[in-house]
Amino acid sequence: MRGNLQEARSVLDQVTDFCKSIGLTVNPDKTKITNLNKDRAFFLGVNIFRSRVTKTTPSGNKQNPSAKQRQNKQLRLTASLDRIRSKLKGAGFIKGGKSHPRFLWLPLNHTLIIHLYNSVFKGYLNYYSFVHNYGQMVGLLNLTLIRSAAKLLAAKYKLRTTAKVFKKFGKQLSSEGTSFLKPKYTTDPNRFHIKANPVTRTQCATHK
Repeated sequence: MRGNLQEARSVLDQVTDFCKSIGLTVNPDKTKITNLNKDRAFFLGVNIFRSRVTKTTPSGNKQNPSAKQRQNKQLRLTASLDRIRSKLKGAGFIKGGKSHPRFLWLPLNHTLIIHLYNSVFKGYLNYYSFVHNYGQMVGLLNLTLIRSAAKLLAAKYKLRTTAKVFKKFGKQLSSEGTSFLKPKYTTDPNRFHIKANPVTRTQCATHK
């Protein structure tokens, strides 16, 4: 929210009272007021903070044709890669810090195995589609899941190495028209950007 600490506390008290009125309890350990200019908040697997950005603009000086101009801090939303690793580990895709085959799917046919891996992959991509570290997250997921799938297929077809699996089924581990997902590493997080209402900003300035 835009406001001072006292206003933030007032809003939190109102939310807490409302939750009590409908039989819910706000967890004090997971609920806190954070100044995003100084610290970061963690909400539903997303780190929320403000970060300074720089933009190169023409200076008009022939000897120094460009100059860096520091701008205001901008809101940043990033996926917690450690949390994603932990989730993958809990689901059996990582063991000992490395990709691990999900042996629960071993009895399934090749096509269904790839379909299930793709479902897991797409789930993460859709959930974190707005984050600013989208490319890093995609890299982590792609490397972890495709290696896990290759190791599972190596066990299924009694192939000694994942290199033989990729040689047999291709880079995307294809089977009957179904291939491992080949994701894009870029997205546009600014599509969720909400511009400040000039009237609201004027009103806030009036009440300072």
